Amino acid sequence: MKLAVVSLTNGGMSWGYRKYLVNVLPLLRQNPAVSELHVMLPAATLPKLEPVHSYANWHTWDRKSWLVGPWVRQQLNRIGADVILVPSQRLVQTSLPTVVTVQNMEPLIAPFAGNPWSETLRHLGRWLATWRACQRATRVIAISDFVRRFLVERWRLNPEKIGLVYHGVDSAEPVAENQLPAELRSLRGAEFLLSVGSIRRYRGLEDAIEALAMLADEFPRLRLVVAGEVDPRMRGYRRALQRLAEKLGVADRLVWPGFLSERVLAWCYQNCRVLVMTTRVESLSVVALEAMRNGCISVVTAVGPIPELLQQSAFYYQPGERSEMARQLRRALLLDEEHRAEMAAMVRRRAAEFTWQRTAELTMLELHKALRERPPATGRGS
Repeated sequence: MKLAVVSLTNGGMSWGYRKYLVNVLPLLRQNPAVSELHVMLPAATLPKLEPVHSYANWHTWDRKSWLVGPWVRQQLNRIGADVILVPSQRLVQTSLPTVVTVQNMEPLIAPFAGNPWSETLRHLGRWLATWRACQRATRVIAISDFVRRFLVERWRLNPEKIGLVYHGVDSAEPVAENQLPAELRSLRGAEFLLSVGSIRRYRGLEDAIEALAMLADEFPRLRLVVAGEVDPRMRGYRRALQRLAEKLGVADRLVWPGFLSERVLAWCYQNCRVLVMTTRVESLSVVALEAMRNGCISVVTAVGPIPELLQQSAFYYQPGERSEMARQLRRALLLDEEHRAEMAAMVRRRAAEFTWQRTAELTMLELHKALRERPPATGRGS
């Protein structure tokens, strides 16, 4: 099998998407059924995949993804590809069997969510691109049962066309405390809540700030670490969060370290008192998987795939119900050490079920199914 992986983005690459490619591409190439692995992607993203450069033949472009259709088709014909995997929920229409992966649910469920109009327009374009890709692909991979049910119940896709393939999770060795970045050194020996993820409106970080304020008197040393980059289009939201914290008198309890390396993040997971997830929508949640792998006690929103992943081993609240979040945080913070150890062991056992090897095996199964099934109709455009 000559496999072509086509990453149709405009040059961006989230941390979760990078981890997916870095872990899955070598496993796909090592599968005996794959004789050649070709990866097509924007030139700007190639350096981010340096650890796996030796596993594939790389083909790059330096133009917007919606303009690359003819170039991609030319490359596919030149290499004689047998099947295409598109992990970025867009499609270049060809006569080849194609498997599309739905990895981002924000534009499908929350395209508005108080975003600036420019971001809303981008989301609407992503919604349309994803819908077209799912309609035209030979097969569709959903990365959680939540995504699968959305595609079947909301978009009326044939359930026989959809494969369920969870992502895996790996572990990282935490940094030593003397190697922590300056923003985190004051946390050594302190009690802190941890939020991980890019600073975007759908993350619902207001919940955590208001809940922290409600608990301020009872837990005077408690702090909140908000780890993640600020999307350039979300700087106004970041300023609004700061103003809220100042209004509630907890601005000095917030730590904004920005993007953290994998090893620093591992230290945070292993030393936080509680992980908080205030998100309004997720497709799978790399953060939830990593928190489970590190044995975190979690207070999370009961939305999307999060209950699917964490099952009974987390404290849940409904998005926006900040008093309820504060109540659940209090329960988590007051757990005795025996119950904390039991919950930590439970989530670690659950995390062990999510392996990259399993992800690659199920992805190969979907590729073989696509080869056996009728390919999409030949067309032009992307």
